[in-house]
Amino acid sequence: MDSGNQKWSGYISNNDVTNRVGGNGQLGPAYEIIIKDSHFGNDKTGQATVQQKVYLYYNQPPTITNPVPDQMIPINRFYEYTFASTTFIEPEGEPMSYTSSCSPTCTWLTFDSTNRKYSGTPVVGGVYTISLVASDISPNSADTTDSFVLTVNLNQQPDQDQGLYTVPKDVSVFQQFSYVIPTDAFKDDEDDEIILSFTIDPGSITPDYDPITRKVSWTLQDNTAYGTYTLTVYVNDAAHLANPPYSESVTFEYHENRPPQVLSMPANPNCILANHPLNHWITTDLHFNEPDKDTISYSFISDVAQSWISINNQIGVLNFTGMPTDSDVGNYQITLTLDDGHSQVANATTTFNI
Repeated sequence: MDSGNQKWSGYISNNDVTNRVGGNGQLGPAYEIIIKDSHFGNDKTGQATVQQKVYLYYNQPPTITNPVPDQMIPINRFYEYTFASTTFIEPEGEPMSYTSSCSPTCTWLTFDSTNRKYSGTPVVGGVYTISLVASDISPNSADTTDSFVLTVNLNQQPDQDQGLYTVPKDVSVFQQFSYVIPTDAFKDDEDDEIILSFTIDPGSITPDYDPITRKVSWTLQDNTAYGTYTLTVYVNDAAHLANPPYSESVTFEYHENRPPQVLSMPANPNCILANHPLNHWITTDLHFNEPDKDTISYSFISDVAQSWISINNQIGVLNFTGMPTDSDVGNYQITLTLDDGHSQVANATTTFNI
């Protein structure tokens, strides 16, 4: 006590409370301090003593008003959570600080006490109990703990949505096979990025895949390898944790490459006059067909070499041109060869009469 100013100062801890004069409801025990006025002496010879009671109460800890809820999160995905500033209140209005612990230990989780934030990416599934401690900032600090359960679920593999409902078209050897994966074929309940990979059986074909167009494509180059093939689509997410991944398959047929077809024999040209220009044409779509949609190239041979005849392959039309002379008078058999570029050919024959 500062007797000159008649002033008391200092702190009393809860452990110092030994001479209690009684409780005071929820405010806890109190000291009774007797203050004597020096003008009246030491309470002698009936002199009056002036005294005053001062009650000092326990420091009250923070109170939980808005508990942190239990939470469930997926593995391998960034987690961030900020608990509310109203999770605790300090009944005496003192500032608070926060600490946190995890059981079992989760080294992947960090705690920012200043911003009241948890963050991290879980790499191991499990159930964790997070203890959040709020302490008031005072010489006689008191604290309160709120706990919540954080469950890290194991990664769930993608699954079928609408599936591979589009059946691929059959194709011919040497023709490009292409199949567009439907956008709604698969789903991931955790909204992870879906990653596709492919195999083709039989054989060791590695297809090309364009993730923008979602098109799978390749070309079979062996005309003896035609038959039934299976395209298997393996569906995984960015975590790559599903083993084995979800998969779906579709089957299709590779046909043997077929030769061009002569639908009908072209009509022979009318009598061609010597020393007059030849202009004979054949409409290819009417007389020829390429069942595998290969590009046909045309050439011809004659039973007698005729250097004056040439062939011009335009779109849908073959045009024979030239200028025969008197020395070219006669009948000529012209054999037209259709080649699909894969060693498959067909022949058509016409006759010129000069």
